[in-house]
This record gives sequence, structure tokens and C-alpha cells, in this order.
Amino acid sequence: MPIESLYSNVYVDPVLWERYVASLQADDRELLLRVRDALGLGADVSRSDMMLFIPGEQYEVCVVAHAQPHSMASLYEQPIAGTWFPASERRWRSISFGRHERRMIDDPPNQRAQVEQQLWPIMGRKQPLAAVGIFTNAIERERHRRRDAAFQRALRQFWHMLSQGAVLGSQDVPPFSEQDGIVFVDYSGRYRYLSGQASNVYRRLGYLDDLRGRSLQ
Repeated sequence: MPIESLYSNVYVDPVLWERYVASLQADDRELLLRVRDALGLGADVSRSDMMLFIPGEQYEVCVVAHAQPHSMASLYEQPIAGTWFPASERRWRSISFGRHERRMIDDPPNQRAQVEQQLWPIMGRKQPLAAVGIFTNAIERERHRRRDAAFQRALRQFWHMLSQGAVLGSQDVPPFSEQDGIVFVDYSGRYRYLSGQASNVYRRLGYLDDLRGRSLQ
């Protein structure tokens, strides 16, 4: 089936999308739309490929949308929206039982190292609707493990919010580039994490000290 590019890095199978959402209640359709629209930002922040899985017949699952990161090379040479996976795949369980799963897999098969797969279920009004898949290469996974604990907690909360359709306005955020960094500011307005690139930007602005713990003001 042909796929469409919604934004600069999000690809959707329009036939499968329309067929699936037509069977849902209005509030569940809106939830899936919000999740789909946040995939591009999610891929850039996570430095990972992000996918939206929907259930098929006989326990199959399908990638109805695929976001490839701007912030690093994608695991896939071409977007795989429209790809079906058989009933034996554990991806189905995250949808059918609403379970969050995390494991190492050999996907895509041409990777020399294993890939970390996370599945975050999308819960509808009455039952699980779909799942967000996050696929991270081994090098980036190791980098993430070495990042500050505050950022790791914030990123997990971001993934949870995304799967709940609570990340709004993400399509208005420009794509990440090599010059972009990430800053995490907590509820009190204090810096808790700055990526290496973000720290470099502040140094060029004349802030040479460690900003962690400092007030945003």
C-alpha cells in the first residue's frame, strides 16, 4: 500500500488508518490522532524510531505510522508503515493486554547488534486501542543509560504522556537538527538536565558554569 508523509519524518498508511479509526468511537479516534501527531517529536527527543501499532485480524499487528528521527540515522532505510507482523509476535500482547514491555530484539534483521524495543499501550475508553513502539539502537541505548537520572525519569514520563495523547502542539515544533540540544526544567523552574549540545549553546552565550540547579530566571 502507498504511504503518505504527514510531516517531515512521519509516514502513515492512509488506507489502514482510515479503516481502523472508522471503527472507533469519536473520543478514541481523537486520542489516536493526538498520539500519531506526536510521533515525530517523540522520535527526535528519543533519538529512536517510533511506530504506531494497531491490531489486525487473528491477533496480527500492523505498523500504521512510522516516525524516523531527524536527530540521528533511522534504523530503517525506508519507512515501514503498512507492514504486518504475525500473531506470534509479542507486540500483540502490548495491545491486547495493555502491557508496557521492554526487551532486546533482532529487528530490523540487517542490524549487526540487537535493538531495544519498548511498547507503550494506548488505552481507550473501554479497552486497549493500539501501542506506541520505540526502537533504539544499541549505541544510543548505552548513551541513554549513562545520562542523568533526572533526564531518564523525564523521558519515561514523556513516553507515558505521548501514549496517553497528552503531548499537544508537537506538530508546531520544528524538526531537530545537529545544532539542537535538550534542556529539562522542573516544576520549580530550575535546570535539572542539559544535553551536551545544549551546554555548548549556553557556553557560546557566555554561561560557562554548570547550570544544573540554577533558576531559569
